[in-house]
Amino acid sequence: MSPEQIARDAGELAMRLLPLAVQGVGPMRDGEPQSQYMERVRALAIDLWIESGPRAELTRRLAELMNSQVFVGVLTAVEIEHSSTRAMLTLTVPRDGEPADEMIRTDRTDGPTGRALWETAKRLIGHRVAVYKHMETRTDPNKKYRCAKHIVDLGPADDATDDQFVSAPPARPAPTPVPTRSGPAPASQPVRPRIVSQRSQGNSIADARSEVLAVLERAGHADPGYREAACAGIMDRAAVDGAAVTNLDTLLHLARTTPPADSAAGRMISQRYGHQRERMSA
Repeated sequence: MSPEQIARDAGELAMRLLPLAVQGVGPMRDGEPQSQYMERVRALAIDLWIESGPRAELTRRLAELMNSQVFVGVLTAVEIEHSSTRAMLTLTVPRDGEPADEMIRTDRTDGPTGRALWETAKRLIGHRVAVYKHMETRTDPNKKYRCAKHIVDLGPADDATDDQFVSAPPARPAPTPVPTRSGPAPASQPVRPRIVSQRSQGNSIADARSEVLAVLERAGHADPGYREAACAGIMDRAAVDGAAVTNLDTLLHLARTTPPADSAAGRMISQRYGHQRERMSA
């Protein structure tokens, strides 16, 4: 690349970064020389450019999240595993129409990433949450473990809008046992209503895809091509039982939180899933 081209690219980059840096730095301080203020603006602009690079920490974390699976449940406990310093999250999730416990570890809490997630999780006990689960490789590349990389608050579990578990209609009482000549009446067995998922019947793949696209459009993603690419990435995480999608709530959450097309994460989505547009549209 010629020096002239490098200068032009740097100028275009500066035009995009300066407004962000000025907004981040805020107004000039009382008595602050303009030269000092502009130096703070430049420093932040450079930090933003570095953070958006391919080797930056933000890029690494976004790549992890894009390669994660998301599951939704009610966070019931957060404990520290002293042998590893990792936080252990316990969630109640639907499994075969019944609530079941799911446990997952965070990164080590002696580091900033794991500690931040631990602090967030402690405040969300009793809430429905979406957990981004990434498969980590141990020293042995053949052995992997699940690691929680991000957690999103979906509101208190007893919120009126909570639809993770819905009680079935009350069962009719069992008839009163009748004594027989051979002995006393058998003991009455209590009937427990079965807890079922509101979407236990599932949605067809085509219907799920249509709902995801509709949510992406309502979220403000105007480019149809980007919506198709994002939809392809989201549908890659669909849990399918026969011809039915059983985790539509999770897919719709991903659609609502899809990053803008012009962001670094959005460009990665377009690059990774853009080639699937025609196949997904078929």
